Amino acid sequence: MDEFKTTIGERLATLRAESRLSQDALADLIGYSPDAVRSWEHGNRVPSAYAVYSIAKTLFVSADWLLGLPE
Repeated sequence: MDEFKTTIGERLATLRAESRLSQDALADLIGYSPDAVRSWEHGNRVPSAYAVYSIAKTLFVSADWLLGLPE
């Protein structure tokens, strides 16, 4: 599970940075707290299925990519 948390956190942080969004801005766009985004990126927590959906939809990537699954 730790590897999964790291993978999704790293992908999220990279994608957010490439999109030139702050953690606060992304949190606002997806309807979650900035603390939740920070926690996901640092691998302390795993986003819910709905959070993954919201992130993927907002940042125009597939949920599979975000989760580190083969597309």
